[in-house]
Amino acid sequence: MAHASDVIARQFDEPGPHAIFVDPALGDPFAEWRDRNDAVTYALALPETKIVRSAWPYLLELPQDQVVAQELIRLSVAVSLSEALEWQQGQGASRGICGWLSSSGELRHLAEALMQKAVLAIGNHEPQVFRFYDPRVLTHLFRYVREAQFFNGLPVLRNWTYLNTDVELVTVSQNVEPDSPAPVWFMTREQREKVGYIEVVNGVLRNTGSNSSLTDTVDAAISRCRHHHGWADPEDVSAFATLALRCHPKFDAHPKVAEKLMELRRANESFSGWANSLEDREWHRIQTELNIEEC
Repeated sequence: MAHASDVIARQFDEPGPHAIFVDPALGDPFAEWRDRNDAVTYALALPETKIVRSAWPYLLELPQDQVVAQELIRLSVAVSLSEALEWQQGQGASRGICGWLSSSGELRHLAEALMQKAVLAIGNHEPQVFRFYDPRVLTHLFRYVREAQFFNGLPVLRNWTYLNTDVELVTVSQNVEPDSPAPVWFMTREQREKVGYIEVVNGVLRNTGSNSSLTDTVDAAISRCRHHHGWADPEDVSAFATLALRCHPKFDAHPKVAEKLMELRRANESFSGWANSLEDREWHRIQTELNIEEC
């Protein structure tokens, strides 16, 4: 993916400080490089009750030395590509490179604003960390929130480039007026609920070998499972959405399935337990009958 380095290099040719956004939650891909060099970093000081200080994400400022800068870009692209491919293939569990950021102001101020957006205070509950900066989250986030919400409190952020879950290079640029100068989301309840199921969406796509072009089908299935049938547990929602991809987008409309779902709800039983008890040939039969009905 040599062209990725070229795209990022061109982005970093623009004026202003530039940085690689690193999340060392499962290991710092730049640990050795930072030990050997006079690296300038700006950590996102997240609550230590949630993320220990050594695992705080940080912005690694790109140095003025062009040779060193090119080395960093190449290294970060290689790490990001490896992580994205491994995760897509069901082998990896980490995305240490969250993206390549261009700023029009000081990176320390950008890091502070990013930190504040990563801490959600919901009611009287203990603050939660929202890892919105993870590329696996960013891939879907803009389907649920508006760009103006994303850029709240981030006036100095010009461009954010990252590798999405389909291993595609995506650049988000600030072309809209933020809703607020404060680094907060102001999400509606519906938005919070959808964002809360991003992990389920990714799990379904990953386990079925599907790309993000099928996320609308997954979203629709999750909504029906929760709001029409009444199952909100992630295991039930995941099983329901998986069948929407593997069997039929509206498998629950099959008369025998619909009847069984009503029985499960009356008995307050889980959907996933029943769904996993059926053999593949049963789901294939349901799929065939639904397809014939559509013809």
